[in-house]
Amino acid sequence: MNNLTTEPAMGLSHPATHPGTLPGSRPIDVHIVDDDHGLLGSLSLMLTAAGFSCATYSSGDDFLLRAAMNAPAVVLLDVRMPGTPGLDVLARARVDNARLGFIVMTGHADIPMAVRAMKLGSLDFFEKPFDAEALIARIGEVLARVRTPAASANASAGLSRADVMNHPVAKRLSKAQLAVFPLLVEGLSEEEIGKRIFRSKHTVHDHAKAIYATVGARTRAQLIRALLGGPVDDPASLARTGLASPTSLSNSQ
Repeated sequence: MNNLTTEPAMGLSHPATHPGTLPGSRPIDVHIVDDDHGLLGSLSLMLTAAGFSCATYSSGDDFLLRAAMNAPAVVLLDVRMPGTPGLDVLARARVDNARLGFIVMTGHADIPMAVRAMKLGSLDFFEKPFDAEALIARIGEVLARVRTPAASANASAGLSRADVMNHPVAKRLSKAQLAVFPLLVEGLSEEEIGKRIFRSKHTVHDHAKAIYATVGARTRAQLIRALLGGPVDDPASLARTGLASPTSLSNSQ
């Protein structure tokens, strides 16, 4: 698994002066929005090397000012930035009926915020540090989706606790798994869940594995996407991208 580092990158270019294309009239594939200049540079160089054309923005305000909302592209969006926060950027894009596919970038502690972002229309989220191959693969999928004329907008009703407990998945879980299920979706770690329901971390981990298996998911992002009605990647795709298996969840939380 190749994790993306945040070492400062040399030669980072400024965003295109024309908001929907780069010099030579090539459409922008990926807009990268993050106030961490080291990460911004690393992502730009990595994605350019992977064949994507990129524009970079150091704030949500800069992105809203200069990006073309009607030109289909992927947006890698940090949720915590000075100025306009990532969630407000998402809300604005939704109002503008933007033809953009958002993937939010979060730290571990921002999982609940990532869930809120998906309610606002984000197609996925990645926790830092990223697995580079998985991120590149997902960007390619989202880009294909937003550039397909028949692609429908990703609208969700949200995930309140009642939504989670009334979801068809809940009917397939044991009583012990149901105690873990909503807390897992809320973004709590296995240790935090254990303290909340007075069970050991090992017991919670076993219940979490069973929940993931029931949904056919291998990561928390896939679980949430499935509950919102989105696709869950097949095992072959997961093997290609190197996404974490359920057995490694406790080490990453």
